[in-house]
Amino acid sequence: SGNTGNSGAGIGGNTGNKPCKTDCNGDPNGTATIDNCGICAGGNTGNIPNESCKDCNGDLDGTATIDECGECTGGNTGTEACFDSTAFKVYKRDFE
Repeated sequence: SGNTGNSGAGIGGNTGNKPCKTDCNGDPNGTATIDNCGICAGGNTGNIPNESCKDCNGDLDGTATIDECGECTGGNTGTEACFDSTAFKVYKRDFE
């Protein structure tokens, strides 16, 4: 009575059954959530939570970067960027 056309498993109203909730990826009863980077991650998204806003040192919203020598420096690494002297050439005429 009132469940005409379905399998008898009514949802909502006075049935006591709650509708499925979808995650941020659109998956019913999924486990994806918005991470600290503001990205839908986890679940079936293929995104690893908090990976998109980590610096090269693994710090969320960190400031470490890859320097001229290919090393992760700055930020919370405790190391300073190297200076690759071969990348810059100074000529006497530049100072005349």
